[in-house]
Amino acid sequence: MSKVHTIRSVLILLLLACLSPSCSAPKWHASVYLDRSLAPTVRDLGDFPTLEDCRRAAITYLSDLGALGRGDYECGKNCWSDTTVGDTKLYRCEETSH
Repeated sequence: MSKVHTIRSVLILLLLACLSPSCSAPKWHASVYLDRSLAPTVRDLGDFPTLEDCRRAAITYLSDLGALGRGDYECGKNCWSDTTVGDTKLYRCEETSH
């Protein structure tokens, strides 16, 4: 195998690796549960660049609805959805946090 072929192969592998989610900046997805004592009513707030931004958006949303005491939220890192139940997307995430 020539040096040029080896270098080309390594560059292609690096490019493919950087196209994966682990090479890009993480995104945090906010899901808000309006009342944790009832069947979950979920509001997806979208993606945020940092965990702190995700938390802030979720807490602000619950506060604006007067639901801080009864609601809950979850921030998920690099989430994707491959399942829908009714009108609700179910997300899988690399990790989750409050």
